[in-house]
Amino acid sequence: MGVIVDISDFKGRNFIATNSYNQNGLDELIDSVEIDVLSRLFGSDMATDFISDINNGAPQNPLYLDIFNPLSVQVGRNVLVSEGIKKMITYFVYAEFNVDSSSRSTNEGRKVMSGENSESLKTASLKRYNEGILTARAIQAYIRKNSTDYPLYKGVYFQTVNPIW
Repeated sequence: MGVIVDISDFKGRNFIATNSYNQNGLDELIDSVEIDVLSRLFGSDMATDFISDINNGAPQNPLYLDIFNPLSVQVGRNVLVSEGIKKMITYFVYAEFNVDSSSRSTNEGRKVMSGENSESLKTASLKRYNEGILTARAIQAYIRKNSTDYPLYKGVYFQTVNPIW
């Protein structure tokens, strides 16, 4: 179980069926993705500070809470929207869990798909990944716009992927 996300957060569009065979692996994946994404989102020092500020799944520092929750930021003529850090991490975990899979999570567990349905699972995973990227970019734009509040920030650019080969 991660410090922000746990298995119970995978519902709705990001549903991942769990059972005794995949629960430990999913917990490990959540831990790994959280650390990786937060380190790239903020840079190592700010990620460490952010994680140490988390209590009961959310940061306590009001500045960190501002970027943890959903937000929007105007950048020139564009408005970037963040769905919040928790949702962003679920997008990345969902994509990582499902992208190379030929099965889909259902209420009855993972079901093997074939042909056209397998490709739609890969496309859905890449869409979730890109949704996570858009949220990450919005958070980073907000931080850059308010850079004096976030002196530890040294995040890296997140690149979307094209689901069409």
